[in-house]
Amino acid sequence: MREKTCLVVIDVQNGIFRLKQPVYNSASFLRTLREMIVAAKMHSVSIIYTQHENDTFLSRNSENWKIVDGIGPVDHDAFIIQKKRPGIFDDTGLIDFLHREKITTLCIAGLISNGCIREACLDGLKNGFRIVLVADAHGTFYKNAEKIIEKINNEMRSQGVEIKQSMELW
Repeated sequence: MREKTCLVVIDVQNGIFRLKQPVYNSASFLRTLREMIVAAKMHSVSIIYTQHENDTFLSRNSENWKIVDGIGPVDHDAFIIQKKRPGIFDDTGLIDFLHREKITTLCIAGLISNGCIREACLDGLKNGFRIVLVADAHGTFYKNAEKIIEKINNEMRSQGVEIKQSMELW
């Protein structure tokens, strides 16, 4: 069976960029994501977006909850997952979509490295998918962000996740 890949863009929402502690290297991070999304579309790679919802700064349908302009889907060209927990597979319908589309590889990018990104990688492995973490396309707003990102890359590599730069994907 031929491998089919999709890009999963996790929680790149306005509210996360409005927090007191900024997303590490946000301009470069967003530029890399935009370039990666354009490249994925050029190579007919499916894109899945997630939107996290909570009762505080990411309340459903608020401006903070929306995906950052230039990152999100255009004209419903992607599958969008609404979630209330860190896991992208928890009560989201994602697993059914991936099986239906015969997707075997998930390229993971987005926010937050030490939260939803980590969870998505580990859950993806548990569910039998090949997981690629895009090393230059995930981030966090925590202090020592650069060290956290590096730690997550190393931890995920040790768990069997492939680590690649965005330019190495397709």
